[in-house]
Amino acid sequence: MKKYNAVCWFIICILAASCSYSTSVPTKTSEATIIPRSSPPPPSHSFRSRWEMVDQSISDDNSLSIIVYAMKLTGQNTMVISSVVSDKDEPNQPGFTILLRDNIGDANLLSKNTLASLGNVSFWVIEFEARNIGASEISLVAGQNSSATTYVRQIAKFVEPPEDPAVFSGRTYMIGTGQTFEQDGYRISFEGWVPPPSPVTPSTVGPSGSVTIIDKATLRIENLSNGKIDYLYIQFLSNGETTSELIQ
Repeated sequence: MKKYNAVCWFIICILAASCSYSTSVPTKTSEATIIPRSSPPPPSHSFRSRWEMVDQSISDDNSLSIIVYAMKLTGQNTMVISSVVSDKDEPNQPGFTILLRDNIGDANLLSKNTLASLGNVSFWVIEFEARNIGASEISLVAGQNSSATTYVRQIAKFVEPPEDPAVFSGRTYMIGTGQTFEQDGYRISFEGWVPPPSPVTPSTVGPSGSVTIIDKATLRIENLSNGKIDYLYIQFLSNGETTSELIQ
């Protein structure tokens, strides 16, 4: 009997060892394969590249003074907000020419709209043809065709040239000067492509029908003799027209 028990105990020990061995064998775990994501191609045109306005100066010995406050550059045209003072009626005389000149060629005048007048200062919105593809600087040229003296002033430059031709038609640049100018007793500055600051309130009359306002801009005009401040509020409409309001 004792011998039988010993044999049984021996068999049980062998079976237990076999089960223990089979459960202790480690199973191989699968490892995830990480595939590095390829970097996207660099953009063809950096948004840091831009048109910007350059510093302008007023010459005391020049009978014609034109200041450019802001520009909107598209692939179809260039809009310019400016003021002009002349000691004679030269800008309104036949033969007076005004155009934009870049380092490639000229952009001719398409239209000129007088927004308002204060004293001898007239405020204009001028539409020119689009700048040339690849241009890196823009100047304003004005004067009589028959005159040897022509008014030329650089007003804008392109940063990180050359401009990518692929985005020429699709990108709009809306730029303005940070300078303040004094013309004929007025101190004038560009407030931005925005309505006048609160609490100045423009007229509630707006475009009618399907015509909409696509851009807004404001000039701040201070009378140096009495400190009175006016705002010239400009609206660019979807039908190509420009309206303005001198808020006094």
